Amino acid sequence: MKIPYGSGVDVGWMLKCQLAVTAHDEAGRLRDATSVQSHGALDDAYGGYAGELGCVVHSDNSGADVALWAPNARRVTLLLHGGPRGGDAHRVEMSEGATDGVWRASCGGEWVGKYYQYEIETYHPWGGGAPDGGLGGVVTSYVTDPYSRSLSADGERTHICDVNAPELKPAGWDSLKKPKPPGGGEVFEPTDMAIYELHVRDFSALDESTPDALRGKYAAFTCDGSVPVKHLENLAKAGLTHVHLLPSYDFGSVPERAENQATIDHGWLASLPSNSDEQQAAVGAIANDDAFNWGYDPVHYGVPEGSYATDPDGSARVVEFRSMVQGLNKIGLRTVCDVVYNHTLSAGPSDGKSVLDKCVPGYYHRRNMDGFYENSTCCNNTASENSMMERLIVDDLVHWARDYKVDGFRFDLMGHIMLRTIIKARDALASLTMEKDGVDGRSIYLYGEGWDYAEVERNRVGVNASQLNLAGTGVGSFNDRLREGIMGGSPFGDPRTQGVLTGLFFAPNGFIEQGTADNQRDRVMEDCEKVIAAMAGNLKEYRFINRKGFSTPGKDAAWVGSNVGYAAEPRETVNYVSGTFTFTFIRMGNWVTDVVFFFLTLQRTTTKPCSTASCFEARRTFHFPCGAGSTASPSPSSRSRKVSRFSTPVTRFCGPSRWTATPTTLGIGSTDWTTRARRTTLASVSRRVIRTATGTDTSATCSVICR
Repeated sequence: MKIPYGSGVDVGWMLKCQLAVTAHDEAGRLRDATSVQSHGALDDAYGGYAGELGCVVHSDNSGADVALWAPNARRVTLLLHGGPRGGDAHRVEMSEGATDGVWRASCGGEWVGKYYQYEIETYHPWGGGAPDGGLGGVVTSYVTDPYSRSLSADGERTHICDVNAPELKPAGWDSLKKPKPPGGGEVFEPTDMAIYELHVRDFSALDESTPDALRGKYAAFTCDGSVPVKHLENLAKAGLTHVHLLPSYDFGSVPERAENQATIDHGWLASLPSNSDEQQAAVGAIANDDAFNWGYDPVHYGVPEGSYATDPDGSARVVEFRSMVQGLNKIGLRTVCDVVYNHTLSAGPSDGKSVLDKCVPGYYHRRNMDGFYENSTCCNNTASENSMMERLIVDDLVHWARDYKVDGFRFDLMGHIMLRTIIKARDALASLTMEKDGVDGRSIYLYGEGWDYAEVERNRVGVNASQLNLAGTGVGSFNDRLREGIMGGSPFGDPRTQGVLTGLFFAPNGFIEQGTADNQRDRVMEDCEKVIAAMAGNLKEYRFINRKGFSTPGKDAAWVGSNVGYAAEPRETVNYVSGTFTFTFIRMGNWVTDVVFFFLTLQRTTTKPCSTASCFEARRTFHFPCGAGSTASPSPSSRSRKVSRFSTPVTRFCGPSRWTATPTTLGIGSTDWTTRARRTTLASVSRRVIRTATGTDTSATCSVICR
């Protein structure tokens, strides 16, 4: 339904009302009626706003200006509070801009450092009924600012502060110098990254070498000499370059005040028999109220989580998050943040954790044709196809990069975000400079889960940031093809299904029917093609000799039209073997070499000494030294070439009894090499051993991504 420009209809007022469309027959009798989704009209009329939003404190602390984009609100009042909880509010009526849908107000300098909320009167489709019922209605909601930069505990009120005030910066923050790339130069290439995934609280929560008040906090990363910090120091020496923090924005599943967090006696847990059911029952009983959650339930995207701060009220979280980044930097590590822009924890007009949906009901969240909110990401899917949700995402990423010097972002369910949004974010981040912003945006890497499913599948909502759409963008996505080839099966099948490294054909487990030996042999060769494509950067146009002896591009590996290879350059692929939901311990020794060995063995390649006639050519693939009976250890330089720099001459694969293979391209180091080689691809495992250049094994207790 479109309203022509110049029709005289007051679109602005219509957007503040409940709208319905009716159908009548020739006699004027009502035959049908439906409600109206107004997000398209909101974008047309107000979606181009590019001015300030949130709270801006005057440079001399003489006051602050507040701006909220809420074009369908009927009335908005600023409620100023003297503290984080309780007390009466000072009310300031806000005024709406004539053309931009932004409500504005100001307050004096006496309110700087204090708190505020909005009281909003608006029509909400859930007003007067539950999400699956009711006719909607005009409601009054109380909400924090979507552009909050600091909060009171549990996100109840927005804190009025300037995050760039000198007192909110640890000593040396403005002059912080980022660790240099291992390959030299100023720009950190993704193909040089080795990423360690960890949970902020779990890093130190039970560590006795960390001061008690700092356990489970951002500040634990600044404790020189503690066991967790020394562990990261050892990993950095072994070649680790980045730490990926699980969600550390404000999320809603953990009580932020310590007095509200349920606890359990760990000594009592340890005293129980190992086969007792009591441990799980006891932990499960407090799960909703304890201090732990992964954090994939965002409330305020632009504020550090308060439960990780020593004081969840006010700006301590701002200072301490920066101190954490500074502490990692001191170790020689850069910081990656996990971001979850695909959904919010809550929606609706009344829940305390609902923010976006109270401000502009029905706009920030994706709705289906019946008007219900999509929940394929778990709950309350957001709608980045709408202009101001897209702007919120881009603004937030720039905020974390500029104000907290974050070096990369891992997108949860990135395929549910529009590709246009990711490209705008990439370009905005890349434009940041040391001179203007204090960070070099050229070294910021974006990657995420490019799964293509549910309502966004096959670009049904718009061109989304899924695997097949990312080629040529420089944005990375996790490569599940390698995982399925290595582990076997899929996340949705029987977990006992085997793959290349779990015994398919070579050691059938006997638990499930996997076909005849010939069937398994064919499948393991097919899976090997997935591995070979991954080792070549998962490039869709890279060609190799397949199991049937034909030259085939990566996009046709395993079978024609498979899209196994989907990347245009190696940085767009994040190869991994097992992840968050699996607990596979893998020793990454020479497994890549072994996979290719399997493939060559199954192809029945010659075992004669190497010669042009007895070896098949494999241009721009793995670097295998070739020579009759060679036993010399490969030099580090033979392994250090990135997949994106195919400058080697023709490399020939010889028979399996006549060649010495280069050790894995996935590990951080090698048993006996003294020079750390560059990583050529990524792999993620839940638990693994990192082997350092001196041969020392360093156990990693969290997920690891190595490139």
